[in-house]
Parts: sequence; structure tokens; C-alpha cells
Amino acid sequence: MSRLKKIDLSQNKWERYTLQWEYLSHELFWGKIRKFIDNSDLIIECCCGTGDFISEKSSENRNKKYIGIDYSYTVLQRAVKKSYKQNLDNVKFIYNDINKIFSDFDKSLKNNLKKIYINFPDPWPKRKHWKRRVIQTDFLNKIYNIMNDSTKLIIITDHDDYAKWIVKKLDKLSNKFSSKNKNWYTLKQDLTESSYYKKAMKKNNNIYYFEVLKK
Repeated sequence: MSRLKKIDLSQNKWERYTLQWEYLSHELFWGKIRKFIDNSDLIIECCCGTGDFISEKSSENRNKKYIGIDYSYTVLQRAVKKSYKQNLDNVKFIYNDINKIFSDFDKSLKNNLKKIYINFPDPWPKRKHWKRRVIQTDFLNKIYNIMNDSTKLIIITDHDDYAKWIVKKLDKLSNKFSSKNKNWYTLKQDLTESSYYKKAMKKNNNIYYFEVLKK
């Protein structure tokens, strides 16, 4: 749970950039998403947090459409504020749990989906909290179901134990996923400089970069 405090953000700004899945019917919600995407390439960031990554990427690639998903209101407020300050019109945010969104995903958008990013997800290091880790077999199966043959799933973590956890989960689904990298990942340093990336570099942590395709 985020410990950030709410910030001063007008309702108009919030509504310009966000959609709340549970308040709309399936067809109305995904109809709004289809209209926003308008047959462009779609990039999704799961657990987008305060929007460092997605605001930079969407600013650099105005011809592509970006959707950030997060269940924390206080972090999404900051993501919306960043997008508003840059007057970005190619990014939207979904205020909800990614498992629910991917379970309900509109399959007509599969061909538009180019990349799914999961950047520095919470490692939940204590064993009793491992069930809270976002990378679970069920979640990876949901991702598999919405990918097309060229969609890239990219996972980035600087937590050694979590990297091992991800490898084990992908190993179990090796009949569904493939990677050009040995052990599923490579170590990288030339990434978008989000606050999490900067913290990892400051600590001199390994940065594990998973790039996975659908078989």
C-alpha cells in the first residue's frame, strides 16, 4: 500500500486521464479504450506507479498509445499530474487491479498490443507475503491470453530473490513462453531513469531484464 499523501488534483484532470473499470459496463469501458487507441500500437505498463516511465515513453512516442494500470489512488494522482503537465494526449490510466483488467481484456485489441511492461514490481521479500507478488502463474497465464504472436512481455527487477522467483514461474510455463536470453533474462543498465531505476543504480544492484514472447 502506498504511503504517499493525496495531492491537490482537480477532478477534471483526473477524469481526463483515468478510467475506472468497475463503474462502466464491459462494452462501454472497452469502447472508450478502443476509441482512444484508434488502431495505433498499444503499450501497457502494469503497476505504473507515479508515472515516471510511462510519461517519458509516451512523450517520446506520440504516435503510440500508452495505458498505465495501478490500484493506488495516491500514486496515480502523481502519474496524472505528470501527464497533464506535459499535455500528453496519448496516455490513459486505469485505476484498478491488473488481474481484473486482464481477465476482462477486450480480445479485439490483441493485434494492437505491442508491449507489456512490469517495471520494478514490489518484491515482497518476506516469505509470508510472497502470495502478494504480482508475478504469479495465474497472472502470467492471463498475460499469455491477451498477447499476440509479436507482443513482448518485459519484466524488470533489481531484487535477486524476485528474479529467481520469476525464472521459476517462467520455467513452469516454458510451453507457452520463450526468450532469446539464457535463463530468461539479461543484466541491463541502459533503461528509462525512473525513481526505482535510480535507486537500484545508487545501490549498485543487479538489474534483471526479462523479455518474453508467446510461443
